[in-house]
Amino acid sequence: MSKYPYAIAQTEMKRRHQATLAEMDAKGIDCLILQSNSGGLGGAMKYLTDLSVSQYSIQAIFSKEGISLFGHGALNGAVKPPYLEIENIIEEIPQPYIISMTYGDNWIPTEMAVSIKKKGFKKIGLVGMGYITANVYKYLTENLPNCEFVNASDITDHLRAVKSDYEMELFLNSVNIHDKIAAAIPSLLRPGRTEMQIITDLNYLAQSLDCPETNIMVRSYQNKPGSNYSGYNKIIEKDDYVSILVELCCPFYAWGEVARIYSFKEPGQNMKDARDYGMYIHDYMAEICIPGAIPGDICAKFNEKLTVKGYYPEPRLGAHSQSCDIVDRPAFNAGETMPLEENMFLAFHASVYNEDVSFSNCDNYVVRSHGSIRLNKTPRGIIVID
Repeated sequence: MSKYPYAIAQTEMKRRHQATLAEMDAKGIDCLILQSNSGGLGGAMKYLTDLSVSQYSIQAIFSKEGISLFGHGALNGAVKPPYLEIENIIEEIPQPYIISMTYGDNWIPTEMAVSIKKKGFKKIGLVGMGYITANVYKYLTENLPNCEFVNASDITDHLRAVKSDYEMELFLNSVNIHDKIAAAIPSLLRPGRTEMQIITDLNYLAQSLDCPETNIMVRSYQNKPGSNYSGYNKIIEKDDYVSILVELCCPFYAWGEVARIYSFKEPGQNMKDARDYGMYIHDYMAEICIPGAIPGDICAKFNEKLTVKGYYPEPRLGAHSQSCDIVDRPAFNAGETMPLEENMFLAFHASVYNEDVSFSNCDNYVVRSHGSIRLNKTPRGIIVID
């Protein structure tokens, strides 16, 4: 058994492997190339190995034979940490390489090419072109001329998006942790404190609940929205609204998020109007986020409702899925083609703002047959602190 308390159950890992191999077999793909360079965006690497990245990138070859791991480590040592047992690892090949050591750019892909040739793989799936670094892609495609390389990202994109019953329990726990953190925020906020002091306190609370990674943003402002989350450590004033976004990688690498607006006085009428419309927009999104719906179409619909009321359309992402990645497919913008399915775990954060006002909440939802259900219990709207 693994010594690590937050390892994904072996039965779940086997389910993921079997589902992935079935998709590969249907497409005639012999193996998948995986790479991860960030814990917050672990992608297929995290999903299929349960191995998260701290600083140094990790590569893998996934096939029906098992998983070959490549990455930073002492020669003849190991790639994965000793406390973590990973399902179906058949070999580990470390190299004392870090991406800043550019003279060693070919060390790891050379070993990967040797492994591919030895196993006789011919059709190779690349998973997540944005995850795979140029040195790996260039070396493999130039030095394996008898192999066919195909983009196989859709295989694990879809599998990560639809949660198993086991995974849903992990994400419900993530929501619960976010609500616990949100409940503590009013006790931390007061005029005279800085944005960074609030971030530091919330990071401490999250880490005390065993969250390995955090993305916490605080922005204080008055009526006008100003810039996005400032990050320059502004002093919070008594007339400010304070927008706080908490995104936590919770135990078992289940990302979630919650965001609220806080005020030290009764909000002005323009903020109340934006608040009410913001909650309406999220309720509307939940109603139409049903299985089969296309997120790009939903994005267009809620943007139409924003602009008709004099607010700006959402310029980035009005919502997105979460998995072992802080942001995952399906994402709600014009380019997304993946239809919604039951048991997708989504974050809604479409904002209501214009040149005079800015309001945004964020909650996690789960897609069900009749629509999407809000999971967070934290009260919505603007929270007034006496």
